Amino acid sequence: MNPRAANASICVFRGVPERNDAEAECMRARFRQQSGVTLLELTFAMAVFAIALGATMRILTSYYVSLDVQERRSTAIQHCRSVMSAIRQVRDQSGPDFVAKVPQWVDEQQSGGDTPFADLFDSMDGEVVSVTCQDLLTGGAPADPMLVTVTSAFEDMLGRPVTVETSTILTRQD
Repeated sequence: MNPRAANASICVFRGVPERNDAEAECMRARFRQQSGVTLLELTFAMAVFAIALGATMRILTSYYVSLDVQERRSTAIQHCRSVMSAIRQVRDQSGPDFVAKVPQWVDEQQSGGDTPFADLFDSMDGEVVSVTCQDLLTGGAPADPMLVTVTSAFEDMLGRPVTVETSTILTRQD
């Protein structure tokens, strides 16, 4: 019988064979040398983590900017609709004289100060709302039928210009 096999009984609590003191000390020394992480391994792990974190941050930033642009675009569309609704009310109140009244009302609103159409909505930061009225057929001075275009322009979080535009054709209400 092998003397080593005779001394190697299974430790019930640890599940490892018992060894004599010299072998145990040698194993402990080897384990101490192999335990821990080297500086190179730690640097590599941190580099991989930094790359993954950077990619995640870029994706999240892009998502947040896109979400903000969509929200602001939706608000700008609502502003254009508010102006268009007010123009239709002016047309309805003006009767057959709407060809002169609508452009006059638009000019009054646009020359009314720093924030045109301020009585209709609260403007976003940096938003510029403008209205053009022109003859549908020639593109010249307003006539019946009249093409009305409402434009809202603003910049996104990154300073890129964004423009939203709505158009309608106004005719007499007979």
